[in-house]
Amino acid sequence: AFGYSVLTPLYQAGILVPLSKIGMMGINPDAVIIWHGVRLLAMNGGWLMFGLGLAAHAGLFETVKSSAPVQAPRPRTSPLHEPVA
Repeated sequence: AFGYSVLTPLYQAGILVPLSKIGMMGINPDAVIIWHGVRLLAMNGGWLMFGLGLAAHAGLFETVKSSAPVQAPRPRTSPLHEPVA
């Protein structure tokens, strides 16, 4: 969300300089490369988290379940409140 809501509008407004203008006078190439890296990490990291959440929701990370039958608990033979003599 950070990449799409903050960084992309800053590129569109011209506040952050794209990599294509790295050779222009007065532009610090280190800052351009660092902001480009931040944008790549933020946007691709967001898609990675979205994909992992989708995969976890779909059950792709679950382990194989045991095929052993599940035994129901045995019912009590005596009542919970026994009479006191």
